[in-house]
Amino acid sequence: MQWRKLGRVITEHAAYPTVDEVDGKVRLYFSRRNEQGKSYTSYVTLNSGDPLNVIATFDQPLLEAGLPGTFDADGHAARCVVDTDNGKLMYLIGWNRLHSVPYHLSIGCARSEDGRTWTKLAGPVMDRSIDEPYLCTSPCVIRDGDRYRMWYCGGLGWQSFEGRLEPLYRIHHAESRDGLSWRRTPHVCIDTFAGGDAIAWPMVWREGAQYRMIFSFRGRAGYRDDANHAYRFGFADSADGLSWEIRNDEIGLERASSGWDSVMMTYAAFHGNHLFYNGNGFGATGIGVALRVH
Repeated sequence: MQWRKLGRVITEHAAYPTVDEVDGKVRLYFSRRNEQGKSYTSYVTLNSGDPLNVIATFDQPLLEAGLPGTFDADGHAARCVVDTDNGKLMYLIGWNRLHSVPYHLSIGCARSEDGRTWTKLAGPVMDRSIDEPYLCTSPCVIRDGDRYRMWYCGGLGWQSFEGRLEPLYRIHHAESRDGLSWRRTPHVCIDTFAGGDAIAWPMVWREGAQYRMIFSFRGRAGYRDDANHAYRFGFADSADGLSWEIRNDEIGLERASSGWDSVMMTYAAFHGNHLFYNGNGFGATGIGVALRVH
């Protein structure tokens, strides 16, 4: 693949880009934090032909805050939007603070009839399980024939590095008939590899008979500000969506030598031929966009 970086859509703190099309315009959802440090989802509306042209900004919380004890009591972020026969489903990452580890993550969902207004479901649609006891997060869902397919991050555990507990994870797969009740398939899609101790944020789409995936990977420690260990993009393809061949040398989208995305590139959201992503600081430097040219 080949890309041309177009610049930044948002230059202030905006994490976890997620893209949908509503009324012929592009909605770019992203996460901000309130005064209590809890994440919430807002969005900007973009010109569909010019992703750098912000038409309108919605800077209020799109969804109600999680109540105490719920899956997103300490914040949530949009992850992907899927069209259904009865409207749209928005999949969410929900946060809970814990005493034993820094946080717990699970997958929630919101519904909309028209993509304009949303109602969040109170409970998660995917969470820790007997086989995945640490965390379950970052879903990418597509509608594939008569089923929904999800690629998500399953936790491998928490390990202490330089006095700090860090999560390790890889990419798993699940299926559903209605987008809400999910069945995990016993298959690891992208496992850890040398230099990729945490495999995150799968972005999957179909190209003909092939499945394509852009994912983010990082090292075990030092990944917040050290370019040698920070998130970067990887690429894989598959004939069935289960067995994947990693082909990172074909991603064609690299960190800059200086500037806002010189240390980190992560959290890809693909729409048409445009790829929205975060740079340094997990969104601290805003959201950029690149155009796929080949």
